[in-house]
This record gives sequence, structure tokens and C-alpha cells, in this order.
Amino acid sequence: MTRQQRSLAVLTVLLVAALVAVLSALTPVKLPELAVPSRIYSRAHRIAVGQSVKTSGLVERLDRLSYREIARGEPRPGEVRLLRDRIILNRRPFRTPLAAGSEGRAELHVDQEGRISSIRAVGGRRLPSLLLEPELVGAFHGQLREDRHLLELEDFPVYLIDAVLMIEDRRFFEHAGIDLRRLVGALIADLRAMAIVQGGSTLTQQLVKNVFLDDQRTIARKLREAWLALRVERGHTKDEILEAYLNTIYMGQRGSVSVRGMEAAGLHYFGKHAGELSLAEAALLAGLIRGPGLYSPFTHPEKARERRDQVLDILLETERISQEQRDRAVAQPVGNLKRAPESAWAPYFVALLRRELERDLPDLDLDEARLDVYTGLDASLQLLAERAVRDGLARLEADFPHLLREEGEPAVQAALVALDPHTGDVLAHVGGRDWGQSQFDRVSQAQRQPGSVFKPVVALAALSRGPDGTPAFTLASVVEDEPFELETPDGIWSPANYDGEFRGWTSLRRALETPSNVPMPRIGLELGPQRVVATARRMGVSGRLVAVPSLALGAFETSPLEIARTYGVLASGGLRVETRPFTRVIDIDGRELAERTVVSERVFDPAEIRLVTSALEGVVERGTGRGLRMFGYEGPVAGKTGTTNDFRDAWFVGYTPELVAAVWVGFDDGHSLDLTGASAALPIFGRFLTGALGKDGGAPFETPEGVEFAEVNERTGLRAGFGCWGEREIFLDGTAPRERCRPGWFRSPLRDKPDPGEPTTRRQRGRLPWQRVLDSVGDVLDEVTRDAGRKRR
Repeated sequence: MTRQQRSLAVLTVLLVAALVAVLSALTPVKLPELAVPSRIYSRAHRIAVGQSVKTSGLVERLDRLSYREIARGEPRPGEVRLLRDRIILNRRPFRTPLAAGSEGRAELHVDQEGRISSIRAVGGRRLPSLLLEPELVGAFHGQLREDRHLLELEDFPVYLIDAVLMIEDRRFFEHAGIDLRRLVGALIADLRAMAIVQGGSTLTQQLVKNVFLDDQRTIARKLREAWLALRVERGHTKDEILEAYLNTIYMGQRGSVSVRGMEAAGLHYFGKHAGELSLAEAALLAGLIRGPGLYSPFTHPEKARERRDQVLDILLETERISQEQRDRAVAQPVGNLKRAPESAWAPYFVALLRRELERDLPDLDLDEARLDVYTGLDASLQLLAERAVRDGLARLEADFPHLLREEGEPAVQAALVALDPHTGDVLAHVGGRDWGQSQFDRVSQAQRQPGSVFKPVVALAALSRGPDGTPAFTLASVVEDEPFELETPDGIWSPANYDGEFRGWTSLRRALETPSNVPMPRIGLELGPQRVVATARRMGVSGRLVAVPSLALGAFETSPLEIARTYGVLASGGLRVETRPFTRVIDIDGRELAERTVVSERVFDPAEIRLVTSALEGVVERGTGRGLRMFGYEGPVAGKTGTTNDFRDAWFVGYTPELVAAVWVGFDDGHSLDLTGASAALPIFGRFLTGALGKDGGAPFETPEGVEFAEVNERTGLRAGFGCWGEREIFLDGTAPRERCRPGWFRSPLRDKPDPGEPTTRRQRGRLPWQRVLDSVGDVLDEVTRDAGRKRR
């Protein structure tokens, strides 16, 4: 060091000493209240007998909940053993406003098909089900996207505190905010390098930098840091400063969110709370403070191990641990540490939730309120939905290169929303292919034409009982599928089938199953468009509906969320349930600030709903949705494809007794996909449903009271008879056809084009005397056939 540098060092020390003397008389500075994000939690997961381990994603869920897998021994709280025929876990205790679980060991027995055959608690007591704690699925971070969990000083293990102090500031309890000895050493190193290469900051100075200052490495900032450190020391006790430091220190990055404090770091790196950390883990975290990126056990395990061992050696040298403790800790591996599993982060859902809460709690700052928000979101289903959208769009672009647009033009998008039809809970919510590129939520904010997915609403209007107590149509009613023109105020309107084919006379069931457009406007005209509007309103459609013929083909705009809610009436058997983005909002003091209970109203008879569901099951078995079975799903499901004019929008909406999901695919600017709903949207739905319920699916659709079945000839809409075969059809009680159809050589020309609205007596007036005789003969033969069938059964 030159004489000039030595003189500068002495002068600087004298200036700092003088500064300390002057500033010691200044007013104290209080640390601001540490910001903690409001946290958003999923629903608690229910493990039940009969559940498939693979389909339910149980192992992955335990991983996301940071349950540690052990190879032998009895699991402690938060640990699990995975055996060939058993899963042994020790559940952590938890309590939420809607669910709770106590700490305890549980043994899940798994049969050869991978299903849970029994759940047993300690002592062999059988349990019907077991709840796991909710998962964190989002947070209100504000401008600083930081994950922080506040603990009191006594909640940190002693060896973690010792490791931090011995590495970062050994004389913490001796200085007043600035350590002159360290400062001189750092200053000499900086002068030699003619740059800031060594900080010499005390723990208090690091805290001040994290709370008040930026990361610029300048002399001016260092002086201000020292000045503030002195004042903070005058405003707080040493324990308060140490506690704040342990809760604020930067420990790495989880995506776009900064991991702050030792509690968040323990959960991020080890899946453990700070109080559960071992000596080796605590030493590794203490070593990370110098450079979380450089010493990350995820990306640099060898450097992380070397740094950890350095910390352990210092603890041994300072007599904080024994040689035996040091040796055991050094023997612990680092390289096999698993990266934190993919979390069920739901940014589009969080944005929707923010809008809902800002409306319900307008006087509350969501970013500063430290709330716990409990929702019905299913973390596993959210991950499945995100993968289904991501993989589905990638596959579409690979199979149909015309979907790839020029650079700078908007890419093809998709939206998927799944609801619990019985509670209204949002189970999964994906508003686009990439939140980072576009925050526009296509689930709740986009307004698109629903096209053919609106047809079930028209069908329900036709099949439900009218003011006179009878339905206008049955599923067997025949409708003409031929071109027609209608004069409207906007000119001549002539609906067409997108495939250009017309099928003559067809049943209402077949009109739903096939891509025929013409029959639905005919039905809508016979019912009256006002009745279609009224049915849509009863099902929960709240947007603008104009009572015009084209309404029957979905010629209006709505959102995927509203379409899913509408289909929820079908999935629930006739209940209209309000969508429930959250269940409870709790503040930091445990007070309930807001609640959303289940709000439902019966708007349709379950028997009427069952008819529509039966037809939509047919869509999947025989119609435009039959491609769904190609994904291996064999369970019960009802659904409908939808394609709008010029192929701008592709839809598939489907439901089971457990969930309802709507998928939309399209371009934001309305550019044509040149693809149908079966080609673009159905595959995404198929991937989601198969992952959600497994190939065997869930519970079957129930058949309620108030329905009957009859064998019906599809071409005529009449009861099948001798020589006039038919298929089994479902009807409301008392509405199945009584008249039987006849073979072609029994039938008069009048029967070739039946009118579903024409009374039977009128049709019978066209029968000639010799034809009525043959009808009687047919009745006798029908009875003989039925008797023979009963004897065979």
C-alpha cells in the first residue's frame, strides 16, 4: 500500500469515528413494518378409499406440500414412506376455516390396480378419508414480488442463529451498528483494488440496505448505510434487529418471486420450516447469504457443499458445535437435494380473485393487509389444466402449421376453466397460454360467440315442461334438416350446416349429436325465441340476449366462465349455483373479513336435465365429440363441441357429476382458426379430463324419478314395432309415443314426412280402412314379439 493510500485510510477512519460521535446523538430510526404478501390457498385435499393414487396425483401433491420421503423407520410429522402396497405418512397439523387435521400417522393400503383399499390410523382404526393441508396457489405481492414468512426470534433454531452470526457478524452484540475493525479491513482491500470489493458491513448495515436502500456499490451509499445503521441501533434492541434480519435477508429466487428470510428459504430449499432444519441444512442456508445464485444447492451442489462445510468449520472453531456434530453434518449429502416441485401457481385466477376482493373489500389494501384467502381451487387440477393448455396448443401448432403467424402477430390462444357444479368453486382457471406475455384473462374477460355449445340450452327449452305442463318436444321428435330462408330486419337469413350436408328428417337427439345447424333454429322458431332467452336466463346467462332466430346457434357473445356456469346447471341436475372464487378471507388477527357461501337455486326438474345429459352423452359416444374416447377416457361424460362462423372460435364444454369444464381456442383478433371445436378444443379437454379423473372416470350420471324409457324408431319418432326397429330412448313420464310405426309396406305416404307438432289424431285421419286393418295386425304381432321377449328374459 502506498503512503497516499495509507493516509487516505487513516483519514477515512478518523472521519467515520467523528461521524459516529456526531450521529450518536441523533434521533433513533424505527424499522418499517415488514411487508408480508397476502396468501391464497387451495382447497384441502381429501384422500378417500377407492381413489386412484396415480390419477389423484397424491405422490406429487405430497411432494408439493414438502412431505419428505424416507426409506426406513417411522415417519415424523411431514414425512412419508412409499412402499409397493402401502403409503405411510405422518400428517402435519393444520386448521383452516373449512377444514382441519391433527398430527398423526396414517397408513394407506394400495391394491394391485393402484387404488386405495383402506386407510388406517394409529392402532389400526379404519378411516373413511383423510385430509391434507391446503396448498399455496398465489399471493398478492404488490410491486415487490417477495415471499416472506415472519417468525419470532425464539422460533429459529439456535444453531441457525449461531451460523448466521459467526459468518456475517461475530461482534454483532458488541458494536453499535458499525464494526470499525471490519470497516478498516474492508477499506484497505477496497483501496488496494481501487474498487468496492469487500463490504465490511455489519448485520445491522445489511438490514438497513435491505429495508431502506438499493444495491448500488458506491461510497455515498455506504456512508448513508452507516448513518442509518447507527440510528436503527438506537431505535431497536439487538434481538429486534436480529429477528428482522432473519426475516428479510435475500435467499434466492423462485421464478419471478424473491425468497426472503430463513423461514421462506427453508421451505424453498428443503421443504421444511425453519424450526425443523438440521444443523447441516442451517449451515447451508447461512452460507447462501453471501451469494444465493453462486451457492444454490439446485444448480451448484458442489459449491453449496464446500460453502456449507466452511460454515460448519467456523462453528467448530468458535466452539458453537462439537467435533462429533460437525462430522455428522459434513457427512450429510447435498447433491441429491431435489429442486422444489412445480407449484400450482394460478396467476389468471389470482387476478380474478383480486378483482372480486377489490369489489367486496374496497377499503382494504390487498398488498399490505396480510390476508389469508381460502379458495376452492384444486391445486392438482390447476396444474393439469395448465399442462393441457400448454401441450394442446403446442400440438395444434405442430399439426396445423397455418396457426403459426408472423412474428409480432398474436399467437393462437386457449382458455380452460373448471367448476365444481355443486358448490360453484373454481377448480382450475387458465386464462391464456402465457401470463408473462399477456395478462388478458380469456376465461372471464373475453367475450366470444359460443356457437353450437349453446344448442343444449335450446334443447332444454324444448324438452322442459311448458306452462301447460307438457314439453313441446321429446328427444325422439323429428325435425326437418333442410335449407330454409327467413326474412329479418337485417335481410334474408338462411342458416346452413358447416359441412354443407343436409340430412332430411332427423330426431332432436341426432340434431345435437351431429354438426347440423338447421334443426335448432327451426325448434327455436316453433318454441318462440323468447322462451329460449328465458331458459338461458334461468341457467345463468347474464349477457345481452336478443330474441332472434340466430340466437339458437349462439349468435351472441359471452365468456367461457359463463358458459361453464351454464353447463353447471346440467351437471348439478338442475341447480343454478353462483360461482365462488373464494370461501373465506381472514386477516392477520384471525378476523373473518369476507365469506362466500354456497348459493344455489333449483331452476329445472332433474328429469328434464337428464334428457339433455343423455343427448350430450350421445355426442361423445356417436357424435362430434366421439374423439374424446381416443384419449383413453372410458368413464361417464357429457359434452358438446362448438364452432362459430368462419371458424373463429373453437369450443368444447363437458361435464361429469364431479366437475364441468369449458375450453375455448382462438385468436384474440378474431382471425380464423380454420378448425372445428372437435379438432382444436376437444383434445385439450380430453387431456384435462383424463388426467383429472383417470381413464375410468368417476361416478355415473344418476337417473332421477320422473322419466320413462321406450324403444323408438328414429326416422318416424314413433314407438318401434314389428318390422320397424328402434333404439331405447328416454322421456319424461307420460311423454313417450304411444303410436307404433309400421314397416314401409304398412305405412301410408303421409308418414314419410311426419310433423312433430301435428297431433296423432290428425295423422291418423290419413289412414285408409285397409291400412287400419293392417295396423291392427301389426299390433297383434307386436304383442307376440313382446311376449316372446319377456319369456326369453
